[in-house]
Amino acid sequence: PSSPTSSSTASPTSKSRLRKKKAMGEAAVINGVMTVPGSNYYGTLRLLQDLCVQLCQMNDLPLNPQAVYESIVCRMNRSVASVDAYSKMKRIVKASNLSLVRTQDEATNNIPCEVEIFEANNELHANVTTTASFGLVRNADLLYGKGDINNHGFLVSPLKGETVEIWAKFDAIITEKMNISTGDHIRFSSVVV
Repeated sequence: PSSPTSSSTASPTSKSRLRKKKAMGEAAVINGVMTVPGSNYYGTLRLLQDLCVQLCQMNDLPLNPQAVYESIVCRMNRSVASVDAYSKMKRIVKASNLSLVRTQDEATNNIPCEVEIFEANNELHANVTTTASFGLVRNADLLYGKGDINNHGFLVSPLKGETVEIWAKFDAIITEKMNISTGDHIRFSSVVV
């Protein structure tokens, strides 16, 4: 994908199309406005794209609105945010008898992504907040120990006919703050038990 300052109009990659498809189906709150998942007119992508164009043009920013839009869509992806959070939290959870796993909690997946886009001091900024669910499992409950957990944090080979019980469940609120004009960004997580 092109950088936010690029003026090229390269066609989106297949990853970009997949991210857009996922973002279109998710509920989001963009600058305080709740979007309608799946709607072409009132949906997440339409509002986000219109807002990127408006903010770039209205504030005469030297940014490509399409590249800004694609950058924010990528960061809205719950999977991308939760993989990053998983890799960081895995370093913290270093118990010999417990392993960190990602879970698919339906209630957590229904929490809308929150996006705030704004101009300050002639620079474009965005904050993106998503929620992901995690859990701790006992290694003794796993067939192959930590080998039962793939690189993305999901359980891959529980005992036949049995489900591995999550010993403790928690959510992580993942926030990324970006200065799109400079390319600076920081992502951090808050754990909610």
